Amino acid sequence: MTVENHNIIGGLNSAVAEVLSEGCPVPVRSIGIKDVFCQQVGKMLYLKEVYHTTEKDIVLAVKKCLKLKA
Repeated sequence: MTVENHNIIGGLNSAVAEVLSEGCPVPVRSIGIKDVFCQQVGKMLYLKEVYHTTEKDIVLAVKKCLKLKA
C-alpha cells in the first residue's frame, strides 16, 4: 500500500509495483490523486476530503488490501 499526496501515475506506487513484480508478486494498492486534472484549491483537510486521501480513507483502503492477501 502506498500513499501519495499527488498523482499516482508515475509516482511512488508505480516504482513500488515495478520492484515487487520482479520478485515478490503481491497485491499493490495506492491512495492518491487519480488520473484527473485537479481544479480544486483550498486547505489541506478540504483537499484530502475531495480526493479521498483522509486518514479514514487510508485505513479503509489498507483493510481492503489486507483482505486480498488473506
